[in-house]
Amino acid sequence: MKRLFTLLTLAFSLQMAVAQDEAIFSHYHINPILINPSAAGFNEMHHLQMNLRNQWTGFPGAPTTYMISYNGPIGKTLGVGIGALTENIAQLTRFRVNLNYAFRFKMSDALKFSAGFSTEFQEMRLANSVFDQGGALYEEGDFIVENAVDGARLFDANLGVFGRYQEATYFGLSFPNLVRARLDDIATSEEQTQGSFFKFYILLN
Repeated sequence: MKRLFTLLTLAFSLQMAVAQDEAIFSHYHINPILINPSAAGFNEMHHLQMNLRNQWTGFPGAPTTYMISYNGPIGKTLGVGIGALTENIAQLTRFRVNLNYAFRFKMSDALKFSAGFSTEFQEMRLANSVFDQGGALYEEGDFIVENAVDGARLFDANLGVFGRYQEATYFGLSFPNLVRARLDDIATSEEQTQGSFFKFYILLN
């Protein structure tokens, strides 16, 4: 039991470390596709959503996030989605675009579920002004900062399962950041992969 608790604690800590690289939202209940690609087109309705998140207004470099997303059904079994996000945090600019694909299955009048995956392109870039901070943020020869100014481009993929029992209970299982690799590393056959842990959740209306 002690070993299991230690393992779960470590898994949660590592997942939180990975999650620091993700945008923050607070409306997963009305837009579950944000954390699970298999929710695309699940309710057999077309959804178009635009979001603006502005934190710590009035502070220099306060985080600002803009997002637009669409998902809907195609035919009886296929669901698709597309989303774009841009985020500014101090001197860091992040741009993301993702495509979602889901296949729906109706097992009975009470149980329905879908399985899906998403692919994502992400670019992170530091402003050139990072060099003009009197050495506070940059030391000559710091290749991490220099590469970030040039722009780091990443590819990622996610898997998920999403379902509904009766009319009020939703459940899901998602595997984020399965293939997180820099595109320039792929071009030179030096892929970097990052393990991730699954997320499980139940939503009750």
